[in-house]
Amino acid sequence: MKHEIEEKIQQAKNIFVFTGAGVSTASGLGTYRGKDGILESNYKNYKASEISHVRMLKSNPKLFWEFKLQTLIPGLFVKPNRAHIALVLLEKYCQRTQKGFSLVTQNVERLHQRAGSQNVTEVHGHVSQLTCTNLLSCRAVFNTKAYLAQQQEQVPLPLRCPKCDSVLRIPVVLFGEKYPSGMIELLKMKIKNHADLFLSAGTSYQLFSPITSFPRIFKSYREQGSLLDFNITKSHVSKSFADYFIEGPCDETLWDSFDFILQEFPLVPYIYELRSDTFAEGLQLAKILEIQKKTGVSNTEILTLLQDSFLLDSKSISILGDKMQENRSDINGIWNALALLVEKNKVKWQDLL
Repeated sequence: MKHEIEEKIQQAKNIFVFTGAGVSTASGLGTYRGKDGILESNYKNYKASEISHVRMLKSNPKLFWEFKLQTLIPGLFVKPNRAHIALVLLEKYCQRTQKGFSLVTQNVERLHQRAGSQNVTEVHGHVSQLTCTNLLSCRAVFNTKAYLAQQQEQVPLPLRCPKCDSVLRIPVVLFGEKYPSGMIELLKMKIKNHADLFLSAGTSYQLFSPITSFPRIFKSYREQGSLLDFNITKSHVSKSFADYFIEGPCDETLWDSFDFILQEFPLVPYIYELRSDTFAEGLQLAKILEIQKKTGVSNTEILTLLQDSFLLDSKSISILGDKMQENRSDINGIWNALALLVEKNKVKWQDLL
């Protein structure tokens, strides 16, 4: 099957990727439903459609926020896993081979973007901000992580606006609310008119909503197109619409299926290491020296790694290349140049990721 998947990706002209919670499981995030889901464990008396309904936010904001702090907010404090990195590489491959690429996610923790994905549509919104529900006189917006960092060990529930004391919410589509105007129709048009390969990853399609119809629309309008379903268990989409069902955790199956792409990026196995908290905080020379010792790569290849993994953008790479000419042409020259850029306030360490 691996060879068939490789062929489908290579032959495709426009790839549409649709991801769900299963993509983020390996990052340490639990799922809502199922035997080990948070609903079954802690909220047996509620359905997701009840506890995450806009009515719950209004009638019982304390319970609403208790649930959200266990389910959505933890996503801000975990790291991307190999499933996210694999999809970054697929997008990079599509750019190099001039294929169309769209990544549409139901997830709200922005792990795709933090891994390096660029063309991402968040159909359910995101949790990186908090917004005041007082739309008449406040409308304040806060960074979620910064807000929580200012709280005591025990976060008071519900979360309230520091400016007007109204209840806060997250900019996600709750049950009982409509999707942003025109977004779903635009995505359906992409599927109908452009996509010839539909890649579904980590979604069970259990809820009835406009987005769960995407696979059916794809197979109705693109009869010659192929649908690949990556998931830990089969869904009705796997049985009715998928040409290939790839069973297993997404961080393993996506990584393994894209092996032919990984071969074009010889340093990719180290990208995951480079995105550790330690590296993000210090860009430590020791880690780069360790990688160079293991692989024998040149400075140019290290620079390519930084750019291909989106650790540096092309402008930063250009500046870095110029600075390297002023230093020794070895690995120390790269990091001396980086340190010089930081020292002169040309760039901040945290902006390099």
